[in-house]
Amino acid sequence: MRKLTLPFFFAHLMISIVGAELPRDESWWPKASPLPQPTGRVIRISTVDELFKATRELEAGTTVFLADGVYQMPAKLDMAGDRVSLRGASGDRRKVILDFSTSRHGEGIGIRGGEGALVADLTVRNVKWNGIKISSELGAQRVTIHNCILHNVWQRGVKAPHIPPHKSALYPRACRIQFCLFYNDRPKRFSDDETDTPKNYNGNYIGGIDVKNTHGWTISDNVFMKINGRTGEGRGAIYISEEGHDCLIERNVFIDCDVGIALGNPSLGGDWLHCIDCVARNNLVTRCNETGILACHTKNCLITHNTVHDPKAPRKRLLFLQFANKALTVTNNLFSGPPPNVMTQDAVSFRDNVAVPDLGSLFRNPLAGDLRLAKPDPRIIDRCRRQIQVSHDFSHQPRLDQPDAGADEFQIPRSRKASVNAFVATTPSQSADPKETKPAAKAATPLGLAWVDSMRKAHAKFKGKAGRVAQLGDSITYSMAFWSPLGWSDPTSFLTDDGLPKHPKNKRWRDWVVGTRDKGSKFGNYSGWRVGNALKAIDEVIRRDQPEVAIVMLGTNDIAGGKVPQGYEAGLEQIVDKCLAAGCVPILNTIPPRRDREEVVHAANAIIRKLTARKKIPLADFHAAIVERRPGNSWDGTLISKDGVHPSGGKTQDYSPENLKTCGYALRNWVNFLALRQVYFRVLHPEEAR
Repeated sequence: MRKLTLPFFFAHLMISIVGAELPRDESWWPKASPLPQPTGRVIRISTVDELFKATRELEAGTTVFLADGVYQMPAKLDMAGDRVSLRGASGDRRKVILDFSTSRHGEGIGIRGGEGALVADLTVRNVKWNGIKISSELGAQRVTIHNCILHNVWQRGVKAPHIPPHKSALYPRACRIQFCLFYNDRPKRFSDDETDTPKNYNGNYIGGIDVKNTHGWTISDNVFMKINGRTGEGRGAIYISEEGHDCLIERNVFIDCDVGIALGNPSLGGDWLHCIDCVARNNLVTRCNETGILACHTKNCLITHNTVHDPKAPRKRLLFLQFANKALTVTNNLFSGPPPNVMTQDAVSFRDNVAVPDLGSLFRNPLAGDLRLAKPDPRIIDRCRRQIQVSHDFSHQPRLDQPDAGADEFQIPRSRKASVNAFVATTPSQSADPKETKPAAKAATPLGLAWVDSMRKAHAKFKGKAGRVAQLGDSITYSMAFWSPLGWSDPTSFLTDDGLPKHPKNKRWRDWVVGTRDKGSKFGNYSGWRVGNALKAIDEVIRRDQPEVAIVMLGTNDIAGGKVPQGYEAGLEQIVDKCLAAGCVPILNTIPPRRDREEVVHAANAIIRKLTARKKIPLADFHAAIVERRPGNSWDGTLISKDGVHPSGGKTQDYSPENLKTCGYALRNWVNFLALRQVYFRVLHPEEAR
């Protein structure tokens, strides 16, 4: 490697930790788990000179570990390459500080190409423009920013710029920003950024995360504090625009920012859309005086289970819906302050939201932004209908069958708890009344399990073999890694106490389940299979094996060509109908993520979810489970194997939280076991659950 020559005043610079005091990490803030040790080449550095040398020509898989200290950065730090990492060696993000106050450039860290880059466990501070810039126009993809602090960054903490449509192959995909703190000491001043003047943005061109053309991003578990423009008219702490697709914004905390979450840019008109299929859930938003949550120019987005607190909101915009919002759903949110401000041109599906002028006395510490519930209130508790997309709350507590409004599920006595299942649900009916505040009517069947009654009716005609579970699918089902562990292992030790029995009466699960090793085309599963193959086999499977339950997952091969083929939905529905006609309960699975096929996977899963809702059958949402549990950079290479298609192997019978982050087949076994358990006690043998 060539030697990098740097000016004397910063070469080999190592300074003790000094600087403005940051807010302490509160005990209730989302906490990052330590990252695993790197497996590739490791470079350890302790000076600025060494840092620039190390990042100049990174080999694939290299990790640069920074020793504790303040690094006075003279220029922007660029890094590029596949699976390259820049990490604080100690894991303490407050002890490794890259200070750009004397930099000759306006940007901090630039990620300029390659897939799977990681920046973690460090602080970036005193940056004129962008703290960390993801340059997807140069090929940067699947970037993870983990457990970092972005302190006094005067345009954007994290930036991904616009890419024109004719270069859509470069749109940034599958990036993650998680467990970070975005904090400024004070509002922006003109002196912080000479490009922000009274003639353009008036000192308000500032935000936390500003990303465009995003596909499949996750922005979770971050804290944003005091991201303010000069006159209180700054941009969103999280700001997604210009065709952001399939982005998940969850478990973030916003305190005293100008705008919390902005789904779309109200300043850009025209016919195009800014956010498509995006979800904002389980976020805590406190005193964002300009706007708490904004939606404009969106399509098929979901705003659910957020808590927004600003009783004195000057603009009365805890939730602000503006311009076009096609098929927008707003449900199960808790507003402490003015009700939603609706100025959108489209009909919005509102359901089970609660708006009360001031709920501050119910929160643990609203001044500090802790909007978790300190005590129950009948206006909030058991108020809502369960959402497919929300299995847990802000603190990772499971959602109950009739969940509470807002981001926090209050811990009620066990005697009142309903059964909990993270991935088995169907979409309940929706109401479009934004002023509805009456509690949802109690139902005989838990509202998150709307399939129960219909499956009881279907199963009433069953005359087959009790406990026989058919497996219909492709190689992901044909593999012995799937379902066969249920024939020799015991999953009950991994179950939580949710009110249902952990096993059938006087039996182990493996004593009741039949057919765990039924593999091959005669049993309805084989490598390369599509819906049409399974459709040809199912009649014989039902006639010969007479299954009581059928696990169905098809679509990974159907969408291999980059689109959902004509006939896919109809064929899948025929399979479901054949099961129901025989009194067999089908458990439909969403298909897992597939490398370079995010959009078409999403389209196929939309069909699957729609079918489960329409037919009122159980759904084992394998895709949602992968997205929720994926570790580090993404699901690619962790829960999905290196081929980008199949789940990863390993301890396929170990359902511990840690193993479910890395073993894809274990995760599929787990979500289907949970689904089968619900079917057993809700439909097949409800008398055992009483």
